[in-house]
Formats: sequence, structure tokens, C-alpha cells
Amino acid sequence: AGLTSGELSAVAVTVGPGLGLCLEVGIKKALTIAAEHRLPVVPVHHMEAHAMITRLPDPKTGAPSPVKFPALILLVSGGHNMLVLTRDLGKHTIIGNTLDDSVGEAFD
Repeated sequence: AGLTSGELSAVAVTVGPGLGLCLEVGIKKALTIAAEHRLPVVPVHHMEAHAMITRLPDPKTGAPSPVKFPALILLVSGGHNMLVLTRDLGKHTIIGNTLDDSVGEAFD
């Protein structure tokens, strides 16, 4: 990201849902970085992070995201597929998700 540790205000880390071992590695690393730099840790819901990344400004132009609330979001991730109605940050309703294997598991 081109930042120095002095420019950080917190350390965010995915805490779930997800594969236990992968989450454990990320959480341990985040806790280490946070302790080393005396920063707070911000737990992040994995699927919400996928959905909300679309709300960030364009990294090249700085233009605001065209995604506004409410939004219908289709999440197709390694271990999760779901259709979600998002009314605001943290206000999500799962309309449906897969009952069998997700797209990402097809590669395993």
C-alpha cells in the first residue's frame, strides 16, 4: 500500500467465515503486527469485506464508488456463494446461498 508503520491507525483482519487454518494464520500475523506497533485490531467479517470493497474509491482516479445503498450483491467466493440485500454498512439480509459446493471448491 506504500505506507509506513507510522501511518497506520489499526490492523484489520478477517475473522470468519472461512477455512480455519487460513484464518488462524491471518489472525496471528495481525495480532503480531498490532502488538509490535501498539495498534488496535479490527475484526472483519470475510463476506462483508468482499461486498464492501466495491464501495472504495477508484484507486487510480479517486472517483467515488458508483455502488450506493440499498444494493443487491452477488458474492461468488472460494468457499461461499450468496445473494445479499445490503441496506447499509453492517445491515445485510441473505436472500439465498448455495446448499452444495461453492464455485471455489470446484477447483479443489
